[in-house]
Amino acid sequence: MPTLDSLALTGAAAATNVRTLSPHPASSEAYASLGAGARVATAPVYGSLAFPLADGRIGVPFMPTARRSPGRYVSSRPGALGQALHDAGLTTAVVGNADTAGTGGEPASYRPAALAVADNAGIVSGGIVEPDDLVVADPAEPYGVKADVGRYVSATRHALRQADMVVVDLGDMNRAAWQAHDPARVGTPAEDAATRRRALRRVDDYLARLVPELDRSTLLLVVGVRPPIGQWELTPTVAYGAGVLPGGSLYSPATKRRNLVTLTDIAPTILSALHIEVPTGMVGSPLRYRHTPFDLPGSTHLNDLAASRERVYKPMALTFILAQVGFYAVALLCLGRRGGRRWLRFGVLVFAAWPLATFAERGVPGIERFGAWRQLIVWILAAVITAIASRARRHPLAPLSWIAGATVATLIVDVASGARLQMASVLGYSPHTAGRYVGFGNTAFAVLAACAAILAATHVAYAPRQREAVVTAGALLSLVLIADVWPTLGADVGGILTMVPVFGLLLLALAGRRLSWRTIGLAGAATAVVLAAITALDLTRPPASRTHLGRFVASGDLATTIQRKWAMNMHLFGHTLWTWMVPLTVAVVVYLLVVNRGWQRLLPQGSPLRAGAIATVAAGLLGWLVNDSGVVVAALVFVFVGPYLVLLTLDERRELLPPI
Repeated sequence: MPTLDSLALTGAAAATNVRTLSPHPASSEAYASLGAGARVATAPVYGSLAFPLADGRIGVPFMPTARRSPGRYVSSRPGALGQALHDAGLTTAVVGNADTAGTGGEPASYRPAALAVADNAGIVSGGIVEPDDLVVADPAEPYGVKADVGRYVSATRHALRQADMVVVDLGDMNRAAWQAHDPARVGTPAEDAATRRRALRRVDDYLARLVPELDRSTLLLVVGVRPPIGQWELTPTVAYGAGVLPGGSLYSPATKRRNLVTLTDIAPTILSALHIEVPTGMVGSPLRYRHTPFDLPGSTHLNDLAASRERVYKPMALTFILAQVGFYAVALLCLGRRGGRRWLRFGVLVFAAWPLATFAERGVPGIERFGAWRQLIVWILAAVITAIASRARRHPLAPLSWIAGATVATLIVDVASGARLQMASVLGYSPHTAGRYVGFGNTAFAVLAACAAILAATHVAYAPRQREAVVTAGALLSLVLIADVWPTLGADVGGILTMVPVFGLLLLALAGRRLSWRTIGLAGAATAVVLAAITALDLTRPPASRTHLGRFVASGDLATTIQRKWAMNMHLFGHTLWTWMVPLTVAVVVYLLVVNRGWQRLLPQGSPLRAGAIATVAAGLLGWLVNDSGVVVAALVFVFVGPYLVLLTLDERRELLPPI
């Protein structure tokens, strides 16, 4: 595509996350999300999506359905872009036809591009969507038709004279994708790839003819609204023309990642270019233009990393959970017997080291090419970390403390240096499907909170001078809290609601203070104060530089956002593998503390060890309630509860620690 390559070099480009709400890509949903300025879902589409009206406008009868079924508690609905343009007195147009054929060969209408610019009533100001005006017959192409590039250029030229914003879709990419996934057709991957290349060449030919005719006041956005396969991948976005820095790259304040933007940034960019206020429900941000050139190799590498992560995530999570189920079942049977203590100790420490190993594995050069071997690499790294940590023998929890400390240090250093290990790691966020791309994701936050609580408690429990140890523990918990909640570091709202009360009460318990309802109330008040302070700090920054916390408060739509997050929380409880960590942890805790009568023996009343155990469990439960990842947060916190209790049980020579 030489013309598109030239536009990327003389304009600005970026890789694009085009995730919508459905599990698999669909053009109709992509255009609906573009028009909403938010990720939405659409019902299955049958029949025409757009047709010409008698007055020259384009009607989209599907729009009422699209607006009724975008998903629960979405912040913006399809039609938002078109409605904002029409409310400002501007006009819209669509030029596009992706019609195919049914199973019997009869014509099947498909014109999804109109969803991007139709208003709430399903009206586009003008355009051309009928096949007679845009396509020509060609038996060698999917469904016997292809885009007539000359007609498309002529139709676009006419639309640009009549409308302020025009969306164009040649349709050939859609037809190629439909044919490749048609179960009634027998075709080879090579044939499908050749069909797609021909479709891309026609897009490039269209751009080659159109671009010289554009005036300097026109902004051209070339957007790959969906990946060519049935899985999520990054697609290109190229900006050219008015306001674009030549030879630069696109930057999104929503992602804060170099060369990475989202589909939901397109609508705010269009409105900003036309000097229209962006509706608060749109979750993206107007794209910015930077002087640094687009890093195509880096974006390709990121796409490969994300694809590799998506392939191994579920197998790795499933193996990790099943391994713990089997191990703890055997371990609980063997705890009362002599022998085997060394392998039990090593085994639980491997599970505690596994989260750290997933981040370390992300730093292995070329890890995206290892495929299924990535799982073995993680287990090897976890075993190596455990072997090194096992050399610490000053007290029963010393190896776990070293693992927790190494995990905390790794995560804090990583987030301070750009969170490179979290991006596309197994317990990080994926550039293909994530809703956030900087700071601490919910999974990393869960690991960080658990490790910080355990590290602080064990340090105080076994320190020779406990008063000094409490000060050190307070400094550690403060550092972790700042790293997690600071807008330019972790930027984690759930971290404020979880860490402030849990860490505050833990520190009081470690200092020997008895906890009461009054102290719990004070911890809640402190949480509100910290939340208000961080929010106020974020709101002092320019709107485009704010974190999701500042945008969340500035939007004023707090109730909808809270409802949406809670609905996601409840949905995940029954639809994620990590849910199984909850009954597993409960079984281990009940056996060791109740059946084995270890509550007083392992966790003496008033001891730092009991405070650490309760704080870790509390972090998991509270994190479960206040984060939209829900049970996943609790599951990853609970990963550390089993090793904590098992190591104490295995220590036959451990003397009961006196209360503080």
